Amino acid sequence: MTQEFKKIMSEINLLLKRFDEWVKDGNVITIYEDGIKYYATQDALYKNRIESKDDLYDYFITEFNPLNL
Repeated sequence: MTQEFKKIMSEINLLLKRFDEWVKDGNVITIYEDGIKYYATQDALYKNRIESKDDLYDYFITEFNPLNL
């Protein structure tokens, strides 16, 4: 493994850790509405509707830019 690859993997692991912490700290709730599952976030006063965990992760990266990407 190259040093560059190790650095990238370390950053990915850190991002995933911060994402999991953000979700578990009460910043995200799960809403079941008409048989459909959504996620909503505290920063949007739980009014947003995010359809998947992948979309939630993208939202986290876009809104909070945890590693200044």
